[in-house]
Amino acid sequence: MSLPLNELSNPLAVVDALFAPQAAQCSGDVPAQWGEKAHFVRALGLEDEENFARVPCLNDVELAESVTPFSLVRFRCLVQDVFEPEFYSSVMEERSTDPSDTSSRYVSTKYRESPPAVAAGKVLQDMGRGGLSQRGAYYCVPLPGETAWARSVASAGGLTPRGGTPRGSAAAKVSPTASSAKRARPEEDVDMAVPPPPEPLTDARAQRRQRGTQDASAVVPAGGAEKNSDAFGLNFPLPWEERRGAGSSTACIVKL
Repeated sequence: MSLPLNELSNPLAVVDALFAPQAAQCSGDVPAQWGEKAHFVRALGLEDEENFARVPCLNDVELAESVTPFSLVRFRCLVQDVFEPEFYSSVMEERSTDPSDTSSRYVSTKYRESPPAVAAGKVLQDMGRGGLSQRGAYYCVPLPGETAWARSVASAGGLTPRGGTPRGSAAAKVSPTASSAKRARPEEDVDMAVPPPPEPLTDARAQRRQRGTQDASAVVPAGGAEKNSDAFGLNFPLPWEERRGAGSSTACIVKL
């Protein structure tokens, strides 16, 4: 069974399509939810574990940059730090730059970091307090100390696992006699030991960590330039696992 393409490759377009008719019927405040979660659960069959496993997983790729931007992914992670709640404009009003055109429509930015692009001759305007919402921001890291056998069990189809072949391909087929790969028999020994850490950090990486522990009272400096996650002084619970941007070492800021 293949999952719906648009829900995976372009989920924001699906969200916009669901939002538009709901917003058009509103005479006052725009609803905070419009059935988008229920739609994705139903369309992708996420109540079925096998369908859920088919959603691409960020942990299973070699480079985070290889994931299609704005596509739907899963992420197995640990919340490493919690930021202050974020207030943002979840709904904006699109108006024409032509004074004689009084038509307008609501646009959702609930699942975006920045407002969407609009057509020529249109502009997005804040709605004041009526368009404000609040969400939490979390710095998340892959599960620390996750062993290779645990990752192989948790890895799912959709994206090619590290060093392997896409699941569902001929090379990934498993014969019935190899069912022990899923669960070892009681008499078999399974090495569940955590691999030893590699050599200590190099001087360059140690200096970067030292900079991270310095006072960072402001996220945005006086010059207005935004800092990346390194500037927050955040790091991995197990330092030797830090390999930013690479599969199981990809850290993310998740907003809910």
